[in-house]
Amino acid sequence: MTSLKHLHEVDLKDKLVLLRADFNVPMRNGIIAEDSRIRKTLPTILHILDAGAKQVIITTHFGRPKGKVNEKYRVTPIVECLKMLLEAQEVSVGYADDCLIKHLPTQRVVLLENTRFYPEEKKNEEKFAKALAHKADVFVFDAFGTAHRDHASTTGVAKFIPELCIGLLMEKELRVLSLDNIPKPFKAIIGAAKVSDKIPVLESLLPRVDKLLLGGAIVFTFLKAIGYEVGTSLVEDGELGRAKKMYEKYKDKIILPVDVVISEDEEGREIHTV
Repeated sequence: MTSLKHLHEVDLKDKLVLLRADFNVPMRNGIIAEDSRIRKTLPTILHILDAGAKQVIITTHFGRPKGKVNEKYRVTPIVECLKMLLEAQEVSVGYADDCLIKHLPTQRVVLLENTRFYPEEKKNEEKFAKALAHKADVFVFDAFGTAHRDHASTTGVAKFIPELCIGLLMEKELRVLSLDNIPKPFKAIIGAAKVSDKIPVLESLLPRVDKLLLGGAIVFTFLKAIGYEVGTSLVEDGELGRAKKMYEKYKDKIILPVDVVISEDEEGREIHTV
């Protein structure tokens, strides 16, 4: 992704733009508990609109519906959040209840339904990717957390769209990772569900940081790798070896939590206050 153009280098006037965002936000009782992922993408959306784009079609994954429709993981709460956040700019926001709708809603910003409702997404099936591309003129990738995934909505659609670039959030994330002269002491906090989601970030940061604090479900793979019992917590068994090797190499830098909060939600997405 680092070889792609930046957003300001692309002519967007009168173009149909497909934006891959990461709106995989935490929920509590059907309500978005924390919307920073959506807010951080707003500068990209507004830049595209201000540059005269005809329409912005947004795709995102949300939760783990396992390749089928699950009402719990519909993106409708995200649509409502976008409407609220863009109201001051008088930007209309629409919703398409599937990813492959032939006749798009007319609003300038349209959020498509959860890409992970389709098994073809993770399989990166070409026919699905082509349909998902919606004959867009420009593909803007702004989902740093999914940059390593070879899915239809990330790498697949790129084959069918003439011009590709990264969004402002992606540009910012890459700029942070590429910092060479970082003031010391340099400490970083990384939270994620899966080790595999953060391997590129961890491998980039660990040689540079003085301390790296890990949080979120990612810690359970590390804890199990070094001998702790973690019950039914989310663990990537296929990454245990890599996690153990990484911890042993950088154990003077990696700080793991000494306590956790237990969630009754099977995916640990519900937020609990202590």
